[in-house]
Amino acid sequence: MSQGKDIAFALLVRLAAFTGIQASRVQFPGKTFTPPADGIWIETTFHALEPRNVEIGLTAPARREGWLQMTVVTHRGDGIVGVLDMAEDLSAHFPLGAQYTSNGLKVRVTKTPGPE
Repeated sequence: MSQGKDIAFALLVRLAAFTGIQASRVQFPGKTFTPPADGIWIETTFHALEPRNVEIGLTAPARREGWLQMTVVTHRGDGIVGVLDMAEDLSAHFPLGAQYTSNGLKVRVTKTPGPE
């Protein structure tokens, strides 16, 4: 796997371990998904960023970054309380400083997850 794919895989494996919602209500990138007729679901998108050198010099190792956007969705008229509670639970599932590994690559949560 490339490092971008490893970053995505590590974060998606962590999302799959989230017990706050049925797996059938989570849309994973690249997978066919039909939103449920009622209730809450989660839509996900992975964004890989351009590698960047974080040290001086042309031989410095590149830092690879990416982020997983998880959008909690419900139908119009269902209210916002459940959505906000689910978003808070998801944020707690990816705590700041947590590390996950994929194919030997360590993936770190470097920003407090939460709504922007």
